[in-house]
Amino acid sequence: MRIANELAGFSLAQADLLRRAMGKKIPEVMERERQGFLEGCLKHGVTKRVAEKTFRLMEHFAGYGFNKSHSTAYAMISYRTAYLKANFPHEFMTALLTSELGNTDKVVVYVEEAKRLGFHVAPPDVNTSFAIFTIADAGTIRFGLAAIKNVGRAAIEAMVAERQRGGAFHDLFDFCERLDSRLVNRKVIESLIKSGAMDGFDQHRAQLMAQLEQAMNLASTVQADRSRGQLSLFDARPEAGSLQPANGDHASVREWPEHQRLMYERELLGFYISGHPLARYASLLATHATTTTQELSSPAAGGVIVGGMLTKVKHTITKRTSEQMAICRLEDLKGEVELLVFPKAYPEASKHLRPNAVVFVRGTVSLREDQPRLIADEVIPAEQAALKFAKALELSVLSPEVEEPFLRELQVLLARFPGTLPVYLTMTAPQQTEPVRLMLGRRFAVAPDPALVASLETLLGPGSVQLK
Repeated sequence: MRIANELAGFSLAQADLLRRAMGKKIPEVMERERQGFLEGCLKHGVTKRVAEKTFRLMEHFAGYGFNKSHSTAYAMISYRTAYLKANFPHEFMTALLTSELGNTDKVVVYVEEAKRLGFHVAPPDVNTSFAIFTIADAGTIRFGLAAIKNVGRAAIEAMVAERQRGGAFHDLFDFCERLDSRLVNRKVIESLIKSGAMDGFDQHRAQLMAQLEQAMNLASTVQADRSRGQLSLFDARPEAGSLQPANGDHASVREWPEHQRLMYERELLGFYISGHPLARYASLLATHATTTTQELSSPAAGGVIVGGMLTKVKHTITKRTSEQMAICRLEDLKGEVELLVFPKAYPEASKHLRPNAVVFVRGTVSLREDQPRLIADEVIPAEQAALKFAKALELSVLSPEVEEPFLRELQVLLARFPGTLPVYLTMTAPQQTEPVRLMLGRRFAVAPDPALVASLETLLGPGSVQLK
């Protein structure tokens, strides 16, 4: 660009067009730029021979020089970022999260990486958070307020300025009283409550939402009085806001169900920060899933089993044959992926396809357009996973109970559910330190069936039957 600018008199914009043409190597565009370059050189006193030779050198350089310089620059950036991450991981991850404030997908990935490095990413808080991600203490990164949807920079600046001027906000009424409702409006406050940024007020989120209307009305009245020069008797109390609820403290309001509270978090932050609806399924996912959504982009991923929660379900029809199919989003503890249920799998899978359903999907991975997609062969509800993926049936009994009538009853029961699943019997004697584990003969192999498990637990007692 500098050569074109100084030798041919190109403006920087024209020089950039020449650079693009050389990079893309489009013959007709290159010829047009070549003529313009030669004409410009001649006007600026450069001979035709020198101009043509210079253009050829520039063209030749474009074939390899840019790639090398690009690689060198990236290598230097990689080295520097690796050094910072290795030596200043706390500061590095905080800055990295801040750099992607507006990119929810990247924030999710970097929060997981921060956790892997041993850092706690704390929820946003109106009394401690700033617009960007910040270091709270030696092992904590505080979530940035600017990453909350519907909370703009003007509202954040007003909150931080008032907090620095008058100290921490004591409660919702104090918060509403001290801030201009034109900057921090109802939608902003609702988003702060639902994202957990007001959890420090010692009230749960449903109570705060129930009080919001009253708090904003009282705040509006007080602010209007102040603008007219009128003062409340309580304005002399610097340690608290002048507003108090007039009709009780809403203590009877029940907290939202966990799934609702977490869904609000995901809606406003892009992910779950105080928990995860799949947390109670973590052991089941680890046992039966062969991979996670985060690992599906690996070319080695072929036939897989992925467990997770359906967050979106759209039933539709194919364009070519007008057959029913579904397009879904499947989320696990590591991320999410698009799930396609084509007509072949749809009839059997459709009854399990509903929002918030926890399922396992057996299928294949498509890597078209650099975005992995999961193609379902089978959709299995989580409650059936243990039966579907079981490798053995484990029975536990006390050895004194193992007598002929018991064994005969057990034999009859197992014979009612013939299959290929091997059965193991673990016996424990009262005075014996190590249990004895026996594998029953092949003729006692069974089919995994809920009715069998229920019947065995009736015979052996609760907790004595396990599918592994």
